[in-house]
Amino acid sequence: TNLYALRTHLHECEHRTVSCTNEGCDERLLWTKRHEHKEVCPFQRLPCGYEGCHEAPQRRNANFHKRMCPMRPMKCTFCSREIYLGQLRAHLGKDCMEVPISCPNKGCQVLDKRKNILSNHSSSCIWRLIPCPNQGCAEVVPAGRLQQHESECPYRLQACAYAAHGCPVCLLPARIFEHARRCIFKPVKCPHQGCTIRLPPSLLDQHSQHCAVGARGPDNLV
Repeated sequence: TNLYALRTHLHECEHRTVSCTNEGCDERLLWTKRHEHKEVCPFQRLPCGYEGCHEAPQRRNANFHKRMCPMRPMKCTFCSREIYLGQLRAHLGKDCMEVPISCPNKGCQVLDKRKNILSNHSSSCIWRLIPCPNQGCAEVVPAGRLQQHESECPYRLQACAYAAHGCPVCLLPARIFEHARRCIFKPVKCPHQGCTIRLPPSLLDQHSQHCAVGARGPDNLV
């Protein structure tokens, strides 16, 4: 009977020591101090407090959690829009029109607000890539170098050297020189000796009939 009474007393004694029930806490304390200890225990879990957050960090991590909680309301420092901390990265990376961003074109060093980059700069940037307009060319070059590329592009169409004389042919550079050698619009010399005029074959007959040199007689024919 005395042993049973002792066990009962030890179990109910207000001066007995107990362990803190919080995970990670090794404190031993008086039974009567257990509630008081929980009020300061660094391992006691506390509700976050931000609407929508279901986390319950330990007291020792509570301040850090509040600073980093994805449900913490905040204002974007660039556009003042109300967002949550967890939305900040996506907001700055895509939605915020006031945040400064670099031009996405490789080689361009312009830094401006996203709204200016998207609305004005992107369509006029000399570093934006443009496909070569020449058929058969697969080159994509910066806009600022397009004119130079077009002047050197092996797929550019080049007018015949005798276009001014009426030749309508346009060919690739590799073929235009061979064409020029045989072009029917290539000027030829007047057949009358002493006349230095050169004309396309289509005009030569007309010229010969009125050539001042040829009017002297057939002996002037080359």
